[in-house]
Amino acid sequence: MNKISISGFTLAEILITLAIVGVLVAITIPALINNIHKMENVTALKKTYETLSNVYLLISAENGGSMITALSRLDSDTDHEGFSNVFISKMNVAKNCGIKETKDTGCYPMYSGNANWSTIVTNDRIVYVFRLTNKNCTDANASCGVIIVDVNGAKGSSSLATERFEFYVTAQGLYPSGYEKTSDYLNSLSCPASQSTYCTVKVLSSGKIDN
Repeated sequence: MNKISISGFTLAEILITLAIVGVLVAITIPALINNIHKMENVTALKKTYETLSNVYLLISAENGGSMITALSRLDSDTDHEGFSNVFISKMNVAKNCGIKETKDTGCYPMYSGNANWSTIVTNDRIVYVFRLTNKNCTDANASCGVIIVDVNGAKGSSSLATERFEFYVTAQGLYPSGYEKTSDYLNSLSCPASQSTYCTVKVLSSGKIDN
């Protein structure tokens, strides 16, 4: 009778195959996770923009259609906490940090050396930092103040490149940084130059984070 020869993989071949698979996994999985993380940040940014826009409209409506009326009651152009209080009365705030940005009390610092800016954390764990610049900003396109948003600040280490974004509060409306009516419009044309905060409008319009 003829003998049937059955060939199989050697141990060495199996180990080499597993090693190749391991390398491929090590390369692709981190990139996949990073892309998912960016998509989550874009979704959070869009939600944040919608929230702030609605709050802006509510504040204006309660003050005769003018944001300036609401801000004119603040103490000075550096009343950052007063600026935040105008907004947070209409927001789902989990933690009002005020000007105290200490992690051990559940607050999350955004920028070292700027602890006088007022910080809050909302129920969806998004960090907002409020910086008033001019409480009497009557110029249509001038900035009354800046709201810096960290969509992942309360969840882990913050990355300027993919998680921090800016919005300008003006007499005419709330604009994402990089919008054609804001002072950093020209900077937004070169995004993603490290995907800085002035790229907010590009991320919102494109629906993606490039870097």
